[in-house]
Amino acid sequence: MEPVNPEIGARLVELAGTPEFAKVLLRQASALSSVVEVFGYIVPDGREPIAIVSASLVSGSAARVAEYIHRYFRMDPAVHDMLALPRDHGFAQRVKAQQISAPDYRRTCFARPGFAEKLTYGWRGKAYIIVLSLYCTSEEGSSAQTQLAGLANLGLAGMVGHHAPITRADLVETIERRLRRSFPALSQRETQVAARSLAGRTIREIASDLGIGEGSAKTYRHRVNAKIGNDAREALLREAVH
Repeated sequence: MEPVNPEIGARLVELAGTPEFAKVLLRQASALSSVVEVFGYIVPDGREPIAIVSASLVSGSAARVAEYIHRYFRMDPAVHDMLALPRDHGFAQRVKAQQISAPDYRRTCFARPGFAEKLTYGWRGKAYIIVLSLYCTSEEGSSAQTQLAGLANLGLAGMVGHHAPITRADLVETIERRLRRSFPALSQRETQVAARSLAGRTIREIASDLGIGEGSAKTYRHRVNAKIGNDAREALLREAVH
């Protein structure tokens, strides 16, 4: 089986968190199969699902997403299995239209838009579940399913990298990674100082952690503000930890 183009994976990671991410993912999935809609969401522990990815070739997708999130999430046959998963495990499940027992759910999310099935992939992390579903107009064969699974894994990597909640243990490392992606104009040292500042560390703590003087730490922080603008801290925080 020919592997999914790794350049597509790199592109998806690059676009994670932007509207283009879902469009590229849908375009690639459609080229492999009968997929006409992609939808992804995250379920932070103790909270309701939050839609994060959506693109469709069929009208009414925004309404379907809202209905699923607010009404049909727990009627999904895949949800019971994913909630039972141990931490740091992935899953893949095929859900056919005829498996949906709730008439409203089947009509709204399968029959009306003309979906025969959805292929659902996900990952249960330390404090969240992240899910990506590909909706198909026909039941896919094993060859297409294999390729779609590879593409979905690339998509999930991008989704996890941008949307997964930051745990305390890897807070600074995660913020640094997201700052590098969102603000490439920052130097390495500026990124390090900004990440630690956003993580709540004092100038003294930042200087000690990086092995620099407190005056230097302050200078780097001022440079960050100058490069990003007057709303630097708010913008950095929004982009880094969203």
